[in-house]
Amino acid sequence: MLYLSLDNGAGKAIVKGRSHHAVEFFYKNGEISKLTCDCYSAGMCEHEVDVLFELRHKLKWIDENYADEFQRSSYFAELDKAAFCNMVLMSRQNGSFQIG
Repeated sequence: MLYLSLDNGAGKAIVKGRSHHAVEFFYKNGEISKLTCDCYSAGMCEHEVDVLFELRHKLKWIDENYADEFQRSSYFAELDKAAFCNMVLMSRQNGSFQIG
């Protein structure tokens, strides 16, 4: 997982694989809907499953460590350390980088 975020129920992820795939979803009251991936799969794909497992793991961790903060903001984001370092290094060449 290169990137995973949840912002007032709107979720986005970038899944690392042979190529990177964007997954979007909506999360409310413990339920996920509108789960989509930009890959070619007709049914649920491995990228969506990866996001579901990572989201479950991350929400449990947040509940154990940052429940009050998440309750107030309804936001979290995680970014792979290597991906972040690469973006920072690339920003030295062109002066900026964009996440999401």
